[in-house]
Order: sequence, then C-alpha cells, then structure tokens
Amino acid sequence: MLLVGFALLSAASAGADPIPPAANAPDLGISSRIRPRWIDVHYDVRKTLAELAKCAVFADPEKSTEMLVHANEPMTPDDVSLVTPDCLVFATWGVDEGPVELQTNATVIQFSFADEVFRRELTQSDLHRLLTAPPLSQPQSDKAAYYRVGECIVRAAPERAKGLLLTKVETDAEAEAFVRLLPAISSCQPDGATLTPNKADIRGTVALNYVRLAAATDQLPSARAKSK
Repeated sequence: MLLVGFALLSAASAGADPIPPAANAPDLGISSRIRPRWIDVHYDVRKTLAELAKCAVFADPEKSTEMLVHANEPMTPDDVSLVTPDCLVFATWGVDEGPVELQTNATVIQFSFADEVFRRELTQSDLHRLLTAPPLSQPQSDKAAYYRVGECIVRAAPERAKGLLLTKVETDAEAEAFVRLLPAISSCQPDGATLTPNKADIRGTVALNYVRLAAATDQLPSARAKSK
C-alpha cells in the first residue's frame, strides 16, 4: 500500500522531550506525533486531516477531484504532490508548539479530501439524481470492503448520508447523524463479515462514494472543468 509521509519540526520545540505516537491514536492507518503532550488525540488527528484537505483542495480543486473520481486506481506521485509542505504548516498552525509528524496512507488522504470536496461543491446536490449512477468500480485492496460499504450506505440512505457530511467532526450533531445512519451501516455489512470501522472510516467512505456518485451524475463542477 502506498504510504504518504510528511514531517515538520518546530524550532520552538528544541527543548521539548518528544514522545512516541500515542497508543490510543485512531485506527486510521495513521502514525502521528502532533504535539509533545496529547490532550485529545482523536479530535486532533481528525481536525488536522480536515485542515490539510481544506488547503490542498483549495489549491487545486480539479486535480483533487480527479484523484477522488479515480479512487479505484492506485494513487500516483502526482496525486501525492497535492499535499504540499505549505498545507502541512496550514493544517498544524493551531497545534501546540512541539514536534509535528504526520504519516498517513492513500485511503485516509482520499477520505479526507472527499469530505472537503463535498463541503465545497455538493451541499446542494440532487439526491435523486445521485442514485441514478451506475455501480462504481471500487479498488481491489485490503480496504476494498470499506469502499463498498460506503457506496452501499449512500445508496441505501442518501439523505442521512448527506446529513452526516453536513455536520462538523467531533460534534453532537455528528454523533446524532451517526445514530440515524446506524440501520444503513448495519444493513451494508458484507456477507459473512463484520467490519469494525470507527467514525472517521465511516464518514470518509461515505464522503468518497458520495463524491464519486456525484461525478458520475455530472453534479461535480470541478470534475466537469477537468474534462474540458
């Protein structure tokens, strides 16, 4: 699996004693050391990834969308280049001073970017039109089941899936949206297996599949611009 790594060391942290990545970091395939003392690991990581995506998608929305539309294919070096050092600085600007290290994989990058693309372009999307899209081609990887579950959830409960993506991470509204989505999450479990994804996994795969279905039904402005 492609692994994307970024690192930034704050000059002000020279006297700080770095610590290894927190043992209770969210299970997202991420190894991160964002501050010398951990306060709320889950929120810090999700917030940092959201800010990273905000910067990268703003800088190149068409290229970001193209990467998501072709999420069934391996990420290319060109895709990886979307996450620039400047965006890492932007993402960690509000983090307590100290060592900053973020390491993540292709799936997490796709999930984070998709959430931001939805926020920028799809809050007014047509749900009925979305459901006319043909089945998506999903990646063949060790996380393939997560991708398929996301498409199933969006098709089974499009309004509730959209409602989840309209909330901010780690808020009461997001928690309530997850509760409303539980029946679809349960019904979309693959036969003979029970996935145990966390909130970021579910939100990410819902966002990615929502964006890809929107592109397939010509509802994504940045995808149309790229095709011209």
